[in-house]
Amino acid sequence: MVTLGDQKKKTIKAQTTPWGEYDWVDEVSNKTHRFLILDLISKVRKLRAENKRFASIKKLEIDYRAGAEDKSESRLPSLLSHEIDALRDAISEESLKLKGWTKTERGSIKDQNGKVVLRNGFVDALEKALSIGND
Repeated sequence: MVTLGDQKKKTIKAQTTPWGEYDWVDEVSNKTHRFLILDLISKVRKLRAENKRFASIKKLEIDYRAGAEDKSESRLPSLLSHEIDALRDAISEESLKLKGWTKTERGSIKDQNGKVVLRNGFVDALEKALSIGND
């Protein structure tokens, strides 16, 4: 005879059994496929646990000390003088006027019909690039 308490224990145990939702894997007849499926399930669980661990990080510490320098500056190429002159000429008022182009306040360049030739931020980005190392 089964008591009410035994029924509750069995249902709770069935719900908490981690492989309960993967019982269908036992029905796969090919042993190699079954192993691969179980291996994938294991990897997915591991990655989900790792994601939860990373999601729990609320505070990120950034080291601003001298030894922790930003390496982006070291990756910038050094430009030759004629290359710098060519870039400056590309956004100079005289050069743009010859082509019928104008600079906008948002740093884009438009042609005589008002069509954007170079998108917002182009002029600003080029001016910043030209200012690096030439201060």
